[in-house]
This record gives sequence, C-alpha cells and structure tokens, in this order.
Amino acid sequence: MLGLINNILDHSRLESGSVTLEEIPFTLRDVVEGALDSVAAVAQKKDLELCLISAYDSDPPGLIGDPFRIKQILLNLLSNAVKFTHKGRVTVKWRWEEVPDQGVFLELDVEDTGIGIPAQSEHSRAV
Repeated sequence: MLGLINNILDHSRLESGSVTLEEIPFTLRDVVEGALDSVAAVAQKKDLELCLISAYDSDPPGLIGDPFRIKQILLNLLSNAVKFTHKGRVTVKWRWEEVPDQGVFLELDVEDTGIGIPAQSEHSRAV
C-alpha cells in the first residue's frame, strides 16, 4: 500500500514539475537486475521465466542519471508484465548508442508472452 501511495505522490510531483532527478553514476545492469529480483518471487509462483538478454560486453559505459527513477519505471513495467502473463516468460533487453556531444541514447524493452492488447481494439481506440 505504501508503494502505491508513493507512486501516486511521485506522479503528482512529476506533473507539477517539482521532481528533482538525481545525476549520479550508475550501472544499468545493477538497476535492471535489482528490478528483476524484486519481481522474481511473484514470477516464480506463476512458473514464469525472467530473462535478461544482454551480454556483459554490451553494457553502456559511464551512465549518469537517476537510477532510482529508472528502476521505479522498470518495476512498473515488469510488475504489469508478470501480472498479465500466465505462461511463458518476461524478458528485459536494452540497446544503446553513443551520440556525439549528447552522451548515450539508451532504449530498454520489457517483453512478455502475456495476452497483450488485441490489434482490433488497439486500432479502434486510435481512431
């Protein structure tokens, strides 16, 4: 319950512009593995496989940012994936590239074998 209240408060702070993001060094692998550890017990009870697809030599170098917020977002995505997946697996993977004069562009993906959103309903909502 406390986590839900904190998430609501964080969302309110984000909307009002009163959130200050940290700028500290972190490793993406540590953040992702910590988030996976947080949902592992629930996934195990459902007999789901949790996967991290990333070779050690593909870890992005020298990241500076807010690892707490990144983990919070990732936990939200992973929790939903585990909740709505009844058989199979939940996978996290990342891609990154160095962008001159801007640092590192990072893309995190959470994929699952859950029910998803049917293409028909997705299209009808977009209209």
